Amino acid sequence: MSTVTAPAEQRVVLRSVRWETYERLVEDHTDMRSPRFSYDRGVLEIMSPGTLHERLADLVRSLVITVAETWEMDVTGLGSVTFRDPGWARGFEPDACFYVLHAAAIRDKTAIDPRVDPPPDVVFEVDITRSSIDKLALYAQFGVPEVWRHDGADAAILLRAGDGYTETGSSRSFPGLGPGTLTRLLDAGLRTPLPRWIGEVRDWAATAR
Repeated sequence: MSTVTAPAEQRVVLRSVRWETYERLVEDHTDMRSPRFSYDRGVLEIMSPGTLHERLADLVRSLVITVAETWEMDVTGLGSVTFRDPGWARGFEPDACFYVLHAAAIRDKTAIDPRVDPPPDVVFEVDITRSSIDKLALYAQFGVPEVWRHDGADAAILLRAGDGYTETGSSRSFPGLGPGTLTRLLDAGLRTPLPRWIGEVRDWAATAR
């Protein structure tokens, strides 16, 4: 078993890890926001998010709730719930995820079976130090149609295309929200008192649709 560490966000990568070991780690950390585990056919990444990472994830949750309220959308958020499948030998925990199309169907679920249940419509990922695992390949395997990524400075919105993803100028789940606006709103959220920022998001949403 070899180990590689990345300094900035306390990422640890372990290789030749058995699926049973990954499952045991996930179960031992149920209902904990940190660390987060990603697994890809024997490669396990353990990531402890930093302050900026967590703040961006919290801001995205608040942003989606505010936009959904303003647009009267039915949205169900599942936070950093674990998506895993032993047949694929893959699993991931997003920084945040949201169901829009299937929000009502997922709302009462106490567990998600990726072979039966639909994937989240949007996965949000903060990737400041660059993961050693190809997260987009994981999301594609699970059928995630839309990914929002933030590198600590800018946001990108990616839509699934075939077996991969391409950057786009507008969200499919939240039409009218583009990467530039997402970047601007999240940047403002880092510098603005929360109540005032929520008002700014609501004002934008009221005029964007």
